[in-house]
Amino acid sequence: MKFLIVGLGSMGKRRARNLLALKYKEIIGYDTNSKRRLEFQKKYKLKTLDKFADVKNSKYDALIISTDPKYHFKYIKFAIKHKMNCFIEASIVNELAIRNEIKKIKDKSLVYAPSCCMRYYQLPINIKNLIKSKIIGKILYLNYHTGQYLPDWHPWENIKRFYVSNRSTGGCREIVPFELNWINDIFGYPKKILSSYKNKISQIKANIDDIYNFSLLYSRNLVAQITIEILSRPKASRNITIVGDKGKIIYTSDTDKIKIFSLNKYREIKLKKQSKFKNYINPEIPYVNEMKDFISSIKSKNKKPFPSNFKSDLKLLDLLKKIELKSVGQ
Repeated sequence: MKFLIVGLGSMGKRRARNLLALKYKEIIGYDTNSKRRLEFQKKYKLKTLDKFADVKNSKYDALIISTDPKYHFKYIKFAIKHKMNCFIEASIVNELAIRNEIKKIKDKSLVYAPSCCMRYYQLPINIKNLIKSKIIGKILYLNYHTGQYLPDWHPWENIKRFYVSNRSTGGCREIVPFELNWINDIFGYPKKILSSYKNKISQIKANIDDIYNFSLLYSRNLVAQITIEILSRPKASRNITIVGDKGKIIYTSDTDKIKIFSLNKYREIKLKKQSKFKNYINPEIPYVNEMKDFISSIKSKNKKPFPSNFKSDLKLLDLLKKIELKSVGQ
């Protein structure tokens, strides 16, 4: 299989590593930044293009879009027009244009895969299995908090040159659907937004909201209180408490253990330590497994669907906008 990666920043490089880990070597990179192209060539011994027009002259099995989100639509449109399988990193802009563009898709065997990488992390996988097992009975309440200091995402880069400092693609705003993707996969789509607050409360040098706090009502009266922020330092934080009528599940990133308290017994699940690439906060394995599923969907001609699609992704972006409209922040 032959792959074209568009955007050779941190995520584009990660996707190249994913493909190499899966033993795929026909990988071409494209970026308008000559320094990134040169780094990509040297680090991974892979070829690059300096003109996107050259893409039309070669046959690719898949286009992987790892650019700044504001450019995603341009390449999604290209993939649909040229009938290319397409993987897209987390997108939070141009949803109306994308909604109109996907109406043009006629070939149902092609795969269009918006990233849902949090579903491949150990924590969501284990929690999903525990909820399915009904070990703590009917779920009544969920409290979730995640945070990581925005300047630590790319410590080598001026934050003002990084898309997460732009208001429409802000780091905190991007993380909301990123997290809700796995939460909704387990608990369903929320029935109602009970409350919402977003604001800038730090001195981070970017005109963006740095905290979102909101409550959602899911089916069977499950209440979820969710806080997402880009303030936590010196290290990232992730904490969750799930209360059921027969016990509770507690996780904190400080111990990296899932603790299960049920009426009959107590048990722990210690998450496995996974390797991280230098300067990356998150491990490689979830991203490799996500790419593996994307390729499996292509090989099966979509008979083995990728876990996410445009319809579900757009639904998440609608939810993000509703949360923002409900916000009482200043």
